[in-house]
Amino acid sequence: MLRNGIVATSLACALFAVPAFGKGYKEIEVKNGSVIRGTVTYGKAQPAVITAGQPECGPTVDNPNITVINGRLANAVVLLTGVKKGKAFLESQKKVLSDQKKCVFNPHVALVAEKGSITFRNSDPAMHNVKVSNPTMRLNFNEGLAKQGDTMTKSFPKAGKTRMECAAHSFMRAHIVVMENPYATVTDGNGHFVLTDVPPGKYKIEVWHGDLGLEAVVSVDGKDKDQSPSGTKIKVGKNDDIIVNAAFAGGTLKGLTPPDPAKFGSGEAPAPAAKPDAKPEPKVEPAPTAKKEPKAKKEPKAKKEPKAKKAAPAPEPAPTPAPVATPAPTVVQVAAPTPAAPAPAAHDGHSKKVDGKGVKPFADRSALPKLLILLIILGGLVTPAIGYFGIHDSPLRAMICKATEKIPFLNKKS
Repeated sequence: MLRNGIVATSLACALFAVPAFGKGYKEIEVKNGSVIRGTVTYGKAQPAVITAGQPECGPTVDNPNITVINGRLANAVVLLTGVKKGKAFLESQKKVLSDQKKCVFNPHVALVAEKGSITFRNSDPAMHNVKVSNPTMRLNFNEGLAKQGDTMTKSFPKAGKTRMECAAHSFMRAHIVVMENPYATVTDGNGHFVLTDVPPGKYKIEVWHGDLGLEAVVSVDGKDKDQSPSGTKIKVGKNDDIIVNAAFAGGTLKGLTPPDPAKFGSGEAPAPAAKPDAKPEPKVEPAPTAKKEPKAKKEPKAKKEPKAKKAAPAPEPAPTPAPVATPAPTVVQVAAPTPAAPAPAAHDGHSKKVDGKGVKPFADRSALPKLLILLIILGGLVTPAIGYFGIHDSPLRAMICKATEKIPFLNKKS
C-alpha cells in the first residue's frame, strides 16, 4: 500500500514538474564570476528608414535590420557556447513578448530560453501575421493576427537561430535566438554588450548578426582573430574582466571604450537599441572665421603674335605699252563738196551734244595721222578739180590748205 502511494506521488510530480530550460544545462549559484564586455562595430552606413508604402504603416518605417550609429552596430547577438552550468535563466528569457507595432517587430531580436515560449501581439490597427519556418529547430507556423490586440503563443523546443516575418508586409522581418544557456545578449544602440556572472572555464564566444552572419573579426583581450563558424575560443578565470570587441565589414577594433556594467545593467536585459534617427546631437562649436578665399590666379595673357614684318614694297612694274589697237577699216564716204557749207570747227576734245545726247570725245588719237593722210590724198585729188572749175577762193580749198600746212614733211624747205 505504501509502495503504491509512493509510485502515485512520483507520477504526479512528473506530470506537474517545471520543465528544465536549456538542454543539459544546470543552474547553480555562481561564485567569483567574471565579466565579458565590449563593443561591436560596422563600417558601412545604412539608411535610417525603409520604404513601406502601406496606408496602415505610412510611407516609411524605421530600419531595424542593420542599425548603425557612428559606426556602432545594434542588434548583434553575443553568446557563449559550451557552458554546462551557471546562473539561472531570467523570467524574461523564459517568456518573451514580441510586439508588432508601427509595422516593426519589437524587439528586433527575441532571445528565448530553450523550451521557453514567445507571445506574439498585434498592436496596430491593421492585419499582421507571423511566419516562421525552420525544420532543424522543429518550427513551422504561419498564422495571422487579424486585428489590433490579437495574440498567439508559440513554444521553442530546440536551440538555434531563425528568422520571423510578416506575410502581410514583406519589409517586416526580425530574428529569434533560442538559447541553450542564459549567457547571451544583444548589443544596444551604442554597439555595447555585457555578460555577467560567467563561471570559470573554457568556452567559445560567438558574435552573430541576423543579416551579416558570423563574418566578423573578434578581439579577445587585444588578440584579433577571424571568427570561425563555431565561434572564438575564450578562457575565463575567477573575477576576470575580459574585453571582447568585434568588427563586421570595415568596422574598427581600435579606440573603443568598453561599457560600464553598472550603467549598462545586468547584461541579460540590455538597453533597447537606439533608433537609427536618434543620433547624438553634435556639439555646437563656434563657426570658424571664414578664410578669405585665395584670389584666383590670373590667367596668363595670351602672347601677342609677332607683327608680320612689312614686306618690302614690290618694285613697280615697268609700264607695259598699251598695244596699238588696229582700227577696223573705216569706209569713208566722201560727199560732194557743198560750196556754201561752212568749214567744220576743229575738235576741242570736249563732249558735245548731238540731238541732246552727250558724245564722247575722240579718244583714239593714234588714228589721226592716217586720217590726215587720207585728207591729203583727197586734197590732192580735189585740188585739180577746184582749179579746173576755178574755185580758188572757196572755203573748201582754204580748209584743205590749212590741213596740209600741219604736216611737217610736206612743208619741209628744200
